[in-house]
Amino acid sequence: MGSKLLSALVALVITVSAVSYGQDVKKTEKKEGSKETSALMMYSCSDQCGFKVQSRDEQEVIDAAASHLKKHHNQTLSQAEIKAKLKVVGTTEKAEPTKEKPKY
Repeated sequence: MGSKLLSALVALVITVSAVSYGQDVKKTEKKEGSKETSALMMYSCSDQCGFKVQSRDEQEVIDAAASHLKKHHNQTLSQAEIKAKLKVVGTTEKAEPTKEKPKY
């Protein structure tokens, strides 16, 4: 009886690990396939509202803005209309490797 329980527990752990690994792979594939750039994009609502969203993934910003507009202002804008209101607020530049020797 104990060995059957142990076998079932091992099978369960393997199954959970496989599912978890599959989810991690999907997240990686999504990031690789997304329009993520080094530019930090931002959408800001009116000054009275104060809503702001920013991300390096343009589609994520558009989706969040559309959801906010629908929920809080009962407005429906096309993705193109929202995209026209996006601002680039920063970029990520890769640091150049240093040629100096480390000082110990």
